[in-house]
Amino acid sequence: AALLELVGIGLIFPIIRVVTEPGVVTTSSTYAWLYQWFGASSYVEFVWYLSAMLVAFLLLKNAFLAYVSFYQSELTAAAEAATATRLLHSYLAQPYERYITRNGADLLRNINEEASQLFTNYITPLIVIVAELLVTVLLVATLLWVAPGATLVAVAGGAVAAVLFVAIFRRRLTQLGQQRQQRRGRMIQWSTQALHGLKELMVSGKPAYFIEQFAGHATALAMAQQKHEAISRLPRLFIELAAVFI
Repeated sequence: AALLELVGIGLIFPIIRVVTEPGVVTTSSTYAWLYQWFGASSYVEFVWYLSAMLVAFLLLKNAFLAYVSFYQSELTAAAEAATATRLLHSYLAQPYERYITRNGADLLRNINEEASQLFTNYITPLIVIVAELLVTVLLVATLLWVAPGATLVAVAGGAVAAVLFVAIFRRRLTQLGQQRQQRRGRMIQWSTQALHGLKELMVSGKPAYFIEQFAGHATALAMAQQKHEAISRLPRLFIELAAVFI
């Protein structure tokens, strides 16, 4: 997939050169061979052939990448379900004494929420990062061959921006992640207690305390998620800012 992305980018440059330098069709042996191979009868027809080749390649590439994306999502979903199942199995296999002092809401959160959060916020993004990193490595290698000086400066600037982002926000992201776990566990705890004691609450007419506690944790969870997502979008801005100064 990374190689296809690189080839797709590379196919654009020959078309740009033919459009900006029409004489290259006669001065370059490669373009002259392509001109004869296509059987073009004019310069305009040759440009159309090159454009059609690019479009056909992009269609095939995108179809293949779409298949890879669906297959990747299927594997990730299966792994997520297997992880949650193994987690439940591990809990049920432990001695009862270990659960005497543990909050059942935390166990429910781990089984029903954390497995999903693990794949949604970490595993799936990691897979995307690895795939994009392969494309970046191949593209940087090509640029190093064409313009080594400018490429090294750009790569160094992007690396510095990434290191600064991690240094500034790593601890904060960790704190927000811990807050999300705690608040989600407390939400499950209060909602479970309220529903299990629903009859008593209806008789007493005092469900406000449970609602107030649940609402407080729900609000805190929403704020932590909002801050986490906002900070997660900042790396691109950091890199773009570094590129402007470079």
